[in-house]
Amino acid sequence: MAFTAAELADLNAAVAAIHTPDIEVDAPPALEVVLRRKAGNTLLHLLNSSGMQVAAEYAVIDSIPPAGPVKIRLKLPAKPARVTLEPGGQSLPGAWTGTHWQGEIDRVERDHPQVKLTATKEMMV
Repeated sequence: MAFTAAELADLNAAVAAIHTPDIEVDAPPALEVVLRRKAGNTLLHLLNSSGMQVAAEYAVIDSIPPAGPVKIRLKLPAKPARVTLEPGGQSLPGAWTGTHWQGEIDRVERDHPQVKLTATKEMMV
């Protein structure tokens, strides 16, 4: 079934009126995003698949370009105690809107980073 542009816009507006995603990511299409929760923390894995092998002729990939910038908007039940970029524990600046944490990562290299939002007591409920 095909939709006209106007029908698709109406459908998107109807869905947006009844559903807000937990996460919104503005990033290059080669970036895969995996959202997990573990031990009261929220973990956001960012996987740079821009060097993924897609054809049999290319057996070796010698260069994977960085992907970015990556803008993140994540719905949480409470303000996180801290947000870090792992591994390394580097603090990731962001803003709390009362319902969402928002931040930006300049670039995602070959080795995938993980954004760790450390829980407050309210988030562990």
